[in-house]
Amino acid sequence: MTEEKNQLGKLVGEIRKEKGIRQLELCQGICSVSMLSRIEQGKKEPDKMLLEALFERLGKTLLYWEKVLNNDDIRLFQLQVEINSFLEEKNLEVVQMLLKKYKNFKGVNEPLHKQYKMFANARLLRLQNKNKEAMEELQRALEITLVNLQENNFQLKKYYLCYQEIEAYLAWAELAVQFEKEKGYEALQQLIDYIDTKVENNPEMNRIYTIAVHKLACEKASRGKLEEAWFLCRKGIKIKRESKNLDKLKPLLRLQMEIENKLGFQKEKNQIEEWYYVIEQLEQYANHYGEKMEGITNNRYGVYGIGEVFRNLRKNFNMSQEELMHFSEQENYSIVPETLSRIENGHSNPTKKTCETYLKKFNKEMRFYAAPIQSNDYEAHQLRYELGDKIRVIDAKGAKELLEQLEPKIDLNNKYNKQFIAKEKLIISHIEGKISPKEFREKMIEVLKITIPDYEKIEEENKSYGFLSRNEVGILNNIAASYKDAVDCEKGILLYEKLLRYFEGQYELSGRADYMMLLVNYVNVLGSAGKHRKCISEARRGIALNMKAKDAVYMEHFLYEIAWNYKELEKREELSKEEKLEKTSSIKMAFKVSELFLQEGYIAFLKKENIS
Repeated sequence: MTEEKNQLGKLVGEIRKEKGIRQLELCQGICSVSMLSRIEQGKKEPDKMLLEALFERLGKTLLYWEKVLNNDDIRLFQLQVEINSFLEEKNLEVVQMLLKKYKNFKGVNEPLHKQYKMFANARLLRLQNKNKEAMEELQRALEITLVNLQENNFQLKKYYLCYQEIEAYLAWAELAVQFEKEKGYEALQQLIDYIDTKVENNPEMNRIYTIAVHKLACEKASRGKLEEAWFLCRKGIKIKRESKNLDKLKPLLRLQMEIENKLGFQKEKNQIEEWYYVIEQLEQYANHYGEKMEGITNNRYGVYGIGEVFRNLRKNFNMSQEELMHFSEQENYSIVPETLSRIENGHSNPTKKTCETYLKKFNKEMRFYAAPIQSNDYEAHQLRYELGDKIRVIDAKGAKELLEQLEPKIDLNNKYNKQFIAKEKLIISHIEGKISPKEFREKMIEVLKITIPDYEKIEEENKSYGFLSRNEVGILNNIAASYKDAVDCEKGILLYEKLLRYFEGQYELSGRADYMMLLVNYVNVLGSAGKHRKCISEARRGIALNMKAKDAVYMEHFLYEIAWNYKELEKREELSKEEKLEKTSSIKMAFKVSELFLQEGYIAFLKKENIS
């Protein structure tokens, strides 16, 4: 049992009691009451899927934590990512093959895994235009955890649902509209009411919610309830704008345009049309340059496999499996190379003793479910997340206010909390212009050495990073950025390229949030170093990555960098007709994207830059 899962299990119990939910209500259909009791006492370690489902049924999310999974969990997660990806690409033969593979995994007969297989199969049937069969398969999938689904007086609000259940219910309701119109219509309304009352705001739920809003708005519009449909569209668009998410935004905008045309709302219709065409331009732009996302998934936060972590730590120290075996013998613990090989390749799980031996050799502490702060107070993690958003939009005042709320909620003697708070205070001072780039970098390195004491030696010997926490990635990002401010861009470029390789080559499922943060700063430093064409190429890639993930975070930054670098190139060479057009359209789109996604600070910045 890892300490982190132990604490998260206890947190499940605390949140459940705060909400007045009985154990039977929370675990219905996904595990027994006795198992939930053991989880809440820290005596039972749930797999990733069950732990996430328990949090989600409580209206919470585990997105605030990055996860180092055992090899069984990571292989299942990788397979789910592949299945979902090939479903998106409509590659039916590969999906069928992967689903057969999934059925052979250990533990997949547990309720949530059975439900996932049936949900994925229903999506497959839908792509084969077998909608009636798909609806029946979804119904069977839901009945694993939702009893009485087919009763006439079924009330969704009586249940507690995880995201998988909500997504499956939405898919079922969409199909029910085709075959049992009133039942489907009522199901969509119940789903929206459920999310409104029982689920906290977060990126994953926003995606599902707006799909439901769009479908229900379409139904209301078809029934002549135009004003109700209009309000639903506005509600969905508002969520998308605030969360900087593109998924289903375009159809929502199109539907609102159609409704406003019928209602005669010309002024608002013109604004909606502008936003709609901005998204069309972005789609055309990404398709034109055609960069592909390689090695980075659409997952928003970090997922790592224990096998790949061990392998990368060993390689970082230039150590063979035989040398590590000799070290284990000195520790009076025998690890044979064959076992190490199976662990590193994901075919066997390490024991607790093996983990301890590995980590001792590499002078590394491992938190298997880790957030940038350590706290059993869920609100503290929410505040930390909001603080990150304030930092990203360069809101020093807002960041300070959140930091003041956060500090009393965490143990400042804990080294991870100490590191996080020190990092955020330095960044705020930097935003306010109270610290020079050189001093900022020196102090940030000292903050990093709280958890990586040999950082300078790693850099001196040009070693790769074996494993980094999200907080350490953020600190290294700021160190690299400080070289740009100090007019020493080459050092910053080298550090960014090293960090990007860390994600691209070592941890394919580590998520895209940290990767995109690094990429946008890398692009900025390339431009400052005068590497304008390289900068434009990387900025285009950033736009393509965003469009594939249906995420607009940093989109305006990438567009601005393209325009700015063409402006700099224009000072010394003639631009082609296509390059001049790209420069003009990029800056226009940067303004429109900033307006669409409520980036008032960035609009002011663009006006100040005045690129024409």
